[in-house]
Amino acid sequence: MLWNWALKDPALGQAAGNFRILTTFSQTRTEERFYEVPCDMEALGAPALRIMAAIRNEAFLGDRLARKRMAAYLMQLATLVERIADIFPTFLPECDPTVFYHSSRPWFHGGPRRFVMSAEDRSLDTVLDFGGPSAGQATLIHVRRCVQRLTDAAVA
Repeated sequence: MLWNWALKDPALGQAAGNFRILTTFSQTRTEERFYEVPCDMEALGAPALRIMAAIRNEAFLGDRLARKRMAAYLMQLATLVERIADIFPTFLPECDPTVFYHSSRPWFHGGPRRFVMSAEDRSLDTVLDFGGPSAGQATLIHVRRCVQRLTDAAVA
């Protein structure tokens, strides 16, 4: 995902919905969408990082005004995370599970494949099972729950 995209319209920059996937293993829309959705989600990561940095800076001040600003920043961050969360289900209409499972997944899921790393002394052979990557490794997918907890704590 990190290097397998180009902008549809360079004038729009790295914005959600402005990515096209350059290469797929299966040449299916399902696989394209599987890669586009995390790109769209990650595009909102830069503004989230700026807000997180502002929160951190306010935490160093620690006074009452800083806490009010932190609460405001956390609300902005929560809104941004909700926008990110809203992107995730958009892949469902264009991601056929059957196509994904049989045409895309075998290319990047180690699945039942086993790799043997052989040594000169065969008793030292190592069998490795690789589960392969998934979109679940995109960092922003995991942020939502953390931000919600912080926001709840700030409002309370």
